[in-house]
Amino acid sequence: MELYLLFAVVGLIGGFLAGWVGLGGGIILAPLLLYVPPAVGLSPLDMKEVARLTIIQSLCSTAAAGLAHRRARQVHGALVIWMGAIIAAASLGGAFFSELRLVSSELLLGLFATMALVASVLMFRCPADGRDRDDDPGPNEVSFSHARAAVVALTVGFLGGMVGQSGAFLTIPLLIHVLRMPTRLAIGSSLGITFCAALAGSFGKFFGGGPIVWPQVAVLVVGTLVGSRLGSALSHRVGATSLRYVLAVLIGASAARMWYQVLS
Repeated sequence: MELYLLFAVVGLIGGFLAGWVGLGGGIILAPLLLYVPPAVGLSPLDMKEVARLTIIQSLCSTAAAGLAHRRARQVHGALVIWMGAIIAAASLGGAFFSELRLVSSELLLGLFATMALVASVLMFRCPADGRDRDDDPGPNEVSFSHARAAVVALTVGFLGGMVGQSGAFLTIPLLIHVLRMPTRLAIGSSLGITFCAALAGSFGKFFGGGPIVWPQVAVLVVGTLVGSRLGSALSHRVGATSLRYVLAVLIGASAARMWYQVLS
């Protein structure tokens, strides 16, 4: 019972973060699922178990929060279609690859920690050209490089599929700094893009991985759906610069905790 209560709280936190700052939630959920159970006397989960749970939770959180941001005209449809198809294929490959015996839980944890550290550093960098404005242009007024978008989608998709993440925590800073997207539009669009990654990653974990405990998933999802509505309502009331710094701090804290375990 204690474990399911923990999953409900974790799902609520993940959904709230998805709606508030565009994260799928896994970047925060994974450390919580790894470190909280043993801290409160429950059996620990390894990284492969956590990856199966967080990829499905990310699927639900990005779907719910993405719809809310789309209603606010903060999703670039053409970008989502282009990157979504590429990231889905790459995520599926990463999910299958991570379940091979030669890929250990320790390797996945180190990879995850590295991705989080890179994302945090990028989020702390101030974007040029006023892309932190609160009066961002509409989606139809912003163009993007298809080649750069493809490279970002391939990289984030494969790595995210390996560690059980939709990859929003890495997609957002790359959209801002590589594709030069406005901050709010990057947050909203990343949810649509990483929904495609989470869908493919969930498929890969379901058919190519170990057992999934569906009651645990159900509790996570219920918490996620509630939290995403609360977070989306708050997101539209917070300045773009503040959103970017909140993202940087959250991702950086998760990276620090995971690196501590990797190195200890």
